[in-house]
Amino acid sequence: MGHNGDKRLRKYTTLLVGGKWGGVGESCELVDELEGEFNLGIFGELMEPKLLEDRRVESINGGCFEDIPEDVSDYGLVIWMPEVSNSYKKKYPIRGKDTVFICSRLFSNDDSHEDLLAIINKLNADGLLVIGGEGQYKYKLFDYLLGCRIFSQDLNLIVGELRRFRSKFIISKLVREKYNL
Repeated sequence: MGHNGDKRLRKYTTLLVGGKWGGVGESCELVDELEGEFNLGIFGELMEPKLLEDRRVESINGGCFEDIPEDVSDYGLVIWMPEVSNSYKKKYPIRGKDTVFICSRLFSNDDSHEDLLAIINKLNADGLLVIGGEGQYKYKLFDYLLGCRIFSQDLNLIVGELRRFRSKFIISKLVREKYNL
């Protein structure tokens, strides 16, 4: 899980929310794998404690609806992929202006560009992680305009791009604020 305490540190923290929700929740293997990849260094070795301190990861992996966070505004990067039955009303978290919010979608051959954009717009997300599908790519990461950031089988490469995505978002925000854009 992560540090859970000091809110000042959360702006550097990635929050992974996934798994099955409602009734008897179940954890999701992908959330565990993502958490592991976020805790790995660039060369695939576990980071030293000081480096881990700078790249915290918290995960909430399946459970009751009450466990889904309502406010994620203190986190720097949120990857939102809870599996909730369509029979339940979905709720989406409150985010801060500095929070990069990535939603997810299981791959479907029926999804058009417009369908994917609608998902991003509905959640007011900064990006979309498409999971699964046939062919050579298991993961596809898009920005909010559906510009492809990366297609890959390698989850470590996806995590690296998610980190770059967050950094570019912060730089862009700082430039817009400085020049009142």
